[in-house]
Amino acid sequence: MGDLILAAGSYKNALRLNPDYEKSRFNLGVIYEMEGDLESAREAYIATLKLNPDYLLAYYSLGMLYEREDKLEMAINVYKDAAKRSPVNQTFSGRIKSLEEKLSRNRLPAVNNSGKR
Repeated sequence: MGDLILAAGSYKNALRLNPDYEKSRFNLGVIYEMEGDLESAREAYIATLKLNPDYLLAYYSLGMLYEREDKLEMAINVYKDAAKRSPVNQTFSGRIKSLEEKLSRNRLPAVNNSGKR
């Protein structure tokens, strides 16, 4: 945990010197997520994407964070935004498909033993 605190301090110092450095902002988000501070992690990932809308790893991390919180529709939207920026990247289309299937299964009415819904 001590190393994470030191790393977070270093990234915060870097951001004081250059608030628009998206890599430091993103890495700070990763540290926040590792520490369990999901709200700060989300804010850091979103800030990273505002600084650099083509930062694909920030889309992926934000989407995975939403999945971790079971906010699947939000994750899908993030992955769709990323897929528009990188249509050849199969990672995002794969996540979209997987989550849409999961949402579809969750919305189906339960079937009882007699086969009736």
